[in-house]
Amino acid sequence: MTLGRLESIWRYPVKGLPGQQLDGVTVAPGRPLPHDRRFAVAQGDADFGGMRPGWIRRSNFLQVANNAPLVKLHPEHRPDEAHLAFDGEGVHFDGDLRQQPAADRLVDALSAVVGEDALRGMPRLVEIPADLPPGADGQSFADTAPPHVSIINLASVRDLGTRMGADLDARRFRGNLIIEAEPWAEFDWIGKTIAVGDVRLEIVSRIERCAATTVNPQTGERDQQVPLALRKNYGHADCGVYAIVRCDGMVRAGAEISEYRE
Repeated sequence: MTLGRLESIWRYPVKGLPGQQLDGVTVAPGRPLPHDRRFAVAQGDADFGGMRPGWIRRSNFLQVANNAPLVKLHPEHRPDEAHLAFDGEGVHFDGDLRQQPAADRLVDALSAVVGEDALRGMPRLVEIPADLPPGADGQSFADTAPPHVSIINLASVRDLGTRMGADLDARRFRGNLIIEAEPWAEFDWIGKTIAVGDVRLEIVSRIERCAATTVNPQTGERDQQVPLALRKNYGHADCGVYAIVRCDGMVRAGAEISEYRE
């Protein structure tokens, strides 16, 4: 049974910065999309707890919920090379994030964008260790601990926008897999496994939305109270679902989505 279609694929190599659209990506069991939220700028008071840090909350990093100006940057990501470049908001950056001088310059640039008042101590660039085993409860720069991909349904976003009298850009929700299905059908998939092309995804939970969705991804202005509108119109603040990858494979934009059955 066809459930919908995968419209686009996004990953966010540096947490808080605008993402990178992909035509296709190879996924692995128990992993996020390759390079998704691989790097982040940690606040100076963030405590990772040693060489093998565990998951910590997004408030420990520069991120859109608290640092809206980040969305106005237009980065060029080449994560296979750990390369990042952008111009905007009065700053310029171009460098290899694995090199300490470039990492320091990136921290300086993003600190200037968000402003000194947004900083808590001396920020630093951090990276997810490359050798974490699949499903490891290790360091993650995503908003929740289990390694996941996030799914946003365009029809659900449109339904919410209609009720709000607003044209909502789905980029507010910073999803990995942007799909087209019946409005809010994704909530019915929780506890089930879907197939996206040849790849299986277990749908595990709804995504409760935060202040990041109030930020217009084009202007950086907080112009729509999305979590409040969700509660007012639906009695909850959820939009989108989290999924766990259950098999190796290639995910491509345009793939058909169907319910997986053994």
